[in-house]
Amino acid sequence: MKRQILSVLFVLAAIALGFGYALAQKVPRNRNVQQKKLNQPLAKEAVRTLLDNGNVLLAPYESCKSVVAFTKDNTIFDYLSEIMSYQSEDKSKNSLGFEVTSKTDKNGETLWVCYLMFRGEYETKEDGSDSDVWSMGFRFAMRNSDRKMVRSSLECLAAG
Repeated sequence: MKRQILSVLFVLAAIALGFGYALAQKVPRNRNVQQKKLNQPLAKEAVRTLLDNGNVLLAPYESCKSVVAFTKDNTIFDYLSEIMSYQSEDKSKNSLGFEVTSKTDKNGETLWVCYLMFRGEYETKEDGSDSDVWSMGFRFAMRNSDRKMVRSSLECLAAG
């Protein structure tokens, strides 16, 4: 009986020592920005981010002022609708261009800078001897931590 009690006490002492050792280990903690694993966004996520911000007015953004003046598009939704309507043109060749780079903000958080461009080429002459090429889209930063757009980073892009 004494031997069983000593065995149980020995096991309990070993468990207590194990827990004490585990608790005594110092776990490094970063009290600043908690970074998630870096996860580069794909074009699908960039499009979804723009749609999530569709009601954002374009007029306050310097690079979007010409878009608002020329197309009368007031929001991201309006501009995306305009761009996407060109996809229905006969004899057009359309594509979606997407590039992403990373940068770090002043708080040490990773931002993904997304370039999302809708590109098109359509024939301007019946015989196909001439074509018009255009490209319109957005540049914006997305936080890695919560995958939200940094609205102050929004830029309208256009060429052609």
